[in-house]
Amino acid sequence: MSLIFSSPDFSAFVFGREVLKVEKQAAINFEIGSVKSSEEDFWKPGLDKILSEITRFGRIGLMYERKNTAAKKFIDEIGEQDVEYTPQEPKRAEEAPFVYGIQTRVLREMANEGLADTVEFRRLARKYIRNAKNANCDTLFFLDAIMGEETTRKILQHLAGKRMKVVVPSDFLQISTPKTGDLQIKTSEDLHFTHHRAEEILRRKIKKSDLSA
Repeated sequence: MSLIFSSPDFSAFVFGREVLKVEKQAAINFEIGSVKSSEEDFWKPGLDKILSEITRFGRIGLMYERKNTAAKKFIDEIGEQDVEYTPQEPKRAEEAPFVYGIQTRVLREMANEGLADTVEFRRLARKYIRNAKNANCDTLFFLDAIMGEETTRKILQHLAGKRMKVVVPSDFLQISTPKTGDLQIKTSEDLHFTHHRAEEILRRKIKKSDLSA
């Protein structure tokens, strides 16, 4: 069976890119415009791994788009969860982890449209990342998976600087897939633009016959 990645935006392609970097002949089905988003499957295991293996001082900024109501609900419920906490620099770390939700606006839409490499995107991203710096966060977890698109992520890490580590949902993907090389894309977006963004994010040629509305 093929892997299936779904999302209301183009973030499903970000997960596909991570798979294809490991296995070029992976079989993957993409569902663009789906109500269910694959990113949600990686929030809890991602945060658990950040707290147990990644954070230096226990101060984590969770970045999420205002319209991402599922992410807001996830953040609201964090206090009700038991977590294993092992900071990498315990002498300077918080006794209990500090998880700080930071709401963004427009960034996800710009990344989806392929506009991350613009002055406007950098200006907005810098504004929100400054909030995380003011909170002394050592790790930024972008819950919107499209932020893991390679160009976007590189820009975000540059803006965050060397003292903060940027992580995204696709970092926590466990890759195991059939090797038939079959890619299928179902989309509710414009077929031409979906094809364009698929090739940009997946960084490979996609046959137009692999897309359907």
